Amino acid sequence: MYSIKFPGQEQAQELPRSMTVLEAALATGYQLGHTCGGKGRCATCEVKVVSGPVNDPTPKDYELLFDR
Repeated sequence: MYSIKFPGQEQAQELPRSMTVLEAALATGYQLGHTCGGKGRCATCEVKVVSGPVNDPTPKDYELLFDR
């Protein structure tokens, strides 16, 4: 499980680690743009982590985020 809180939300939500940030946003009712349907191609769902640990980027993350 991990804890996530989006802007405008009162409390953090506990969600399974298997959920992506986009899935978590949609599950908690936060409207996060996702033009490509969550396939990681357009970066409209890109977020900034402001606290807490995150996993190191995967090779796919590098490809999608840094080779645009």
